[in-house]
Amino acid sequence: MSQGFSTEELIVYSLLNFLPYVTVALYPFRDSFRFSQKNTALLIVLASFIQIILGLCAGYGSDNAISLISLVSTFLYIFFYFLCVKAKFGKSLFVLLMLSNISNFIVSLSKCIEGLLFPDMASDIYRWTFCVTTLFTQLVVLSAVSLFINRILRPVLLLRNQDYIWHYLWLVPSTFYLIWYYNIYFNSTLSSLQLALNPKNNIISFLINLGAFLIYYIIARMLSENNKNMQLENANHSLKMEQLQFVNLQNKISETRRARHDLRHYSTVIRSYIEQDDYPHLKEYLESFLNVLPDDTPMSFCENTVINVLISHFYGIAKDNNIDFEADVNIPASIPVEDVDLTVVVGNLIENAVYACISKPDMPKNIIIKGKVQNNVLLFTIDNTYSNAIRKDKSGSYYSTKHEGVGIGLESVAGIIERYNGVLKIEQHNNVFYISVMLQLL
Repeated sequence: MSQGFSTEELIVYSLLNFLPYVTVALYPFRDSFRFSQKNTALLIVLASFIQIILGLCAGYGSDNAISLISLVSTFLYIFFYFLCVKAKFGKSLFVLLMLSNISNFIVSLSKCIEGLLFPDMASDIYRWTFCVTTLFTQLVVLSAVSLFINRILRPVLLLRNQDYIWHYLWLVPSTFYLIWYYNIYFNSTLSSLQLALNPKNNIISFLINLGAFLIYYIIARMLSENNKNMQLENANHSLKMEQLQFVNLQNKISETRRARHDLRHYSTVIRSYIEQDDYPHLKEYLESFLNVLPDDTPMSFCENTVINVLISHFYGIAKDNNIDFEADVNIPASIPVEDVDLTVVVGNLIENAVYACISKPDMPKNIIIKGKVQNNVLLFTIDNTYSNAIRKDKSGSYYSTKHEGVGIGLESVAGIIERYNGVLKIEQHNNVFYISVMLQLL
């Protein structure tokens, strides 16, 4: 191949083709590096040096070697990226593919600008003119992309209660990448250089990328709104539990007032029996009196106040609806889990179990709850009978039996469990629903 370029031009272009993109790709995950910032910087320097060597090999090698070297360079970039970033695979892949589409657009647009400003130099690949137009294009395009990533995309990348969605969202930028790849290599008789030099192709590429970022924006807003709904659901659950405690307290107070009011009449009858020395009837009357006194025995299922209140409340509902309710829970008063998180996890799961049993007509209704702390792990299981059909969407999320759509409660539970590096296991056999929860206690 002709070598109308210098080694310096080749080195600068190799760095421009790597450093800006890897910087923008790593920045949204700056709090999730696998290594320290110093070691990550050293890895960037090492990867940049390797990219320069590959660029020199491509520039001074044969035409047949360019494709192979380009492929090696791409795989090195991908390997380096996933080596440095410790995040969910779908999230990092989404950002990687999105920036790959942008890098392809920048290369094409830079070559087009070079062709318009320096037509005599545009036929060569690695010239100073191309480096200058590339740098200018990167400053404009990557600045806008960085703003979008850090203000719009990064807040939803940091959310941990919707990680399962990213298992599929990376398919969106991959679709745009395949469209670009197909148009360049399979749907045109022109070379990539000829396509890049045509302003019309770059305008179409710009519109496609603009549409892609509109979709990314919609996705980010959707995830943000869904997270707000989950937070509201969690807040409502906490308020509901506080309201339940208040209602129980009010009921106890009312029962005590009624008992004190009626005690005057009971005392009159008792005094009458004593004055008449009618002790047999007095004994009979006292026994009947004790039977009508309100039960002031406190319900205690475990030492943990939050879990005890939740189980006690739903035990009362289960008792009123003829549901066999068993609870063998041994959880200490203090564990390193936020009370709000405990309320959401335990409250949602027990509430779902009770609701499933209430809606079960003319069949045995059973709920069995077990919980303990072992080896710094909180273990919690709930088994309940059910009759309604269990429905799931394509992603495996369970549909609610109380309203249309996916159950927000289970999504909130799954998000909290993942935040504690825990496990949520759901099974159903022979009309029995089995839920197991494991939370790491650090």
